Amino acid sequence: MRSKLAQIPAIDTQSDAYRIAVGVDGSDRGWAALEWAREAAESPGTSVTICSARPSRGPVQPIADMASMELFDPVLARHVHAVRDRLGGHRVTVELPVGDPAGALLELADRADLLVLGGSAPAQRGLRSTVVTRVASRTHTPLVVVRPIPRHPESRLFAGHVVVGVDGTSGSRRAIRFAFEYAHRQHMPLAAVHVATAPPDDFWFDETMLETHFGTVPAPMAQLAAGIDPVAQDFRDVPVKRVVCPGRPVQALRRAAGGAHLLVLGRRSRGLGPTSRFGSVAHAFALDADCFVATVLCDR
Repeated sequence: MRSKLAQIPAIDTQSDAYRIAVGVDGSDRGWAALEWAREAAESPGTSVTICSARPSRGPVQPIADMASMELFDPVLARHVHAVRDRLGGHRVTVELPVGDPAGALLELADRADLLVLGGSAPAQRGLRSTVVTRVASRTHTPLVVVRPIPRHPESRLFAGHVVVGVDGTSGSRRAIRFAFEYAHRQHMPLAAVHVATAPPDDFWFDETMLETHFGTVPAPMAQLAAGIDPVAQDFRDVPVKRVVCPGRPVQALRRAAGGAHLLVLGRRSRGLGPTSRFGSVAHAFALDADCFVATVLCDR
């Protein structure tokens, strides 16, 4: 059943704006997601929709404007005012759907260019389904999962970078393009990371020129080039580092993403409808990560 919707509109919203939607639930993780979305919306031409789903069980207080929000949900009202004060009221809307949060967020995501959610609390053993994983497995919209990150991550290889995983398949092109577009909008460098299990071919280091030379172009570097070159040519202002990390994908990407501004991963949905799941690497980072993570559907 489609959620009933109360909408507090912005004034003169730009129809051609880059649209960021953010889900909040009254938790610290939800407010962290709102703060991340606000910072991402600092770039010109960006609008934000704040979504706070309310349960359908029991009486639902009518909230039709900011005055009634201040009365019935003063904490949400305070955060909405803070975002509007920073971005301008004409760039911020609020939606208060009644019903299933995941269903409401999926409806909202269809109208957005980017969806931002606070990472779910750690799941109990054997319980892997959360609002985040339910939305991530079904939405076609790029999704950023925001959770508390350590002040001193173990690795800071690419601090302040947008890190994107490149697996050498044509399906990851959509994630790569999203990463470049985001880095371009936020004026950040990008690190494209390929995880390789095979050792490199013969190479040597020239101590005079401080250069590394390979007997042949390593296969992982060729796969990186095939993945990012068609996209990079459209974003020549984005500085790029090409990175090959050995090991298993999850562990290698965790090392590369330590201290990064954002990790971007392609995900491949398995199945259709409410029981669909998504790939193991994206699933691992959606459930637990020490950085902000964006997942982008790549198999359509």
